[in-house]
Amino acid sequence: VSSLRDLTVGHVPLLKEIMETGARVIASVYGVDADNLRVFVHYQPQFYHFHVHFTRLENDTGVQVEKAHLLMDVIQNLETDGDYYKKR
Repeated sequence: VSSLRDLTVGHVPLLKEIMETGARVIASVYGVDADNLRVFVHYQPQFYHFHVHFTRLENDTGVQVEKAHLLMDVIQNLETDGDYYKKR
């Protein structure tokens, strides 16, 4: 997977696992619960390999409008239309 445009509904279980595991590890290691995290991907990415960012809500670095896409929104879009990002 190079970028957001490569994702399909088949990636949803992986994306959910990334979100859940990342939040669990961050809570365990840093004591930050999921309610205080912003989880997002970039499009256009700086590097063309798909990766997910986890930041505290108060950190605005890298979340500019139209560049950052919340992972929960990505999951919901794919569940609604399995080829959502291939069409955009």
